[in-house]
Amino acid sequence: IGLLVAASYFFAVVLQPILFGLFFNDLLSSVFQIHTGYGTWLVGVLLATGIVSLLAYPGARISAKGSIVLMICELTVVLALSGTVLYVLAGRHQVDMTPFDPAMALHGRHGLFGGLIFALLTFVGFGVITTAAEETHSPREIIPRVVILACVLLGLFWALTSWPLSLAVPEDVWAVQTAQGVNPVAVIARQYWGSGSIVVTLTALSAVLGVYLASIVGYA
Repeated sequence: IGLLVAASYFFAVVLQPILFGLFFNDLLSSVFQIHTGYGTWLVGVLLATGIVSLLAYPGARISAKGSIVLMICELTVVLALSGTVLYVLAGRHQVDMTPFDPAMALHGRHGLFGGLIFALLTFVGFGVITTAAEETHSPREIIPRVVILACVLLGLFWALTSWPLSLAVPEDVWAVQTAQGVNPVAVIARQYWGSGSIVVTLTALSAVLGVYLASIVGYA
């Protein structure tokens, strides 16, 4: 149990400012043409921690509103990008249901189970909801339903929004770009949105802040 708790703290709390620093470097280098390194990464880590601290300090109510606002922004951007890709591909008659077929997974069964690792990581931190049981009316009825409903809705959301993105770039290109440290989603955003792709990077930053904020409030 101790190892599980330590892992939860790492993925849900410690990892978030680290990721924010990486996306912060990407924003500086790609948009502002600023040379980045450990120093700028550290600035991003401190910036994320400062923002989350300001939102979390007043109490759970304000931090919850902040998380909701960030979540709505992220959902809007992801849906807009996926919808744009789907609309363009539909005009080219290039829409198919192949990505939903497990037999078509890259590298077969091995690739499918490898991808499940990242799928499971998307649900890290959902257990933090249970820490709010003492402040919830009828926690025995509400908390289990909320956890299950949130997991189901998130799974459907990622399945439907990642479908157009998987059609936009061939599987082998995804693998090559990932191995080179390139974010394929950012490449797709630049291809379909041009200079508007900066919104994707900003969304990644807000997403990290949202998880960071919810984790701090929950585990604290």
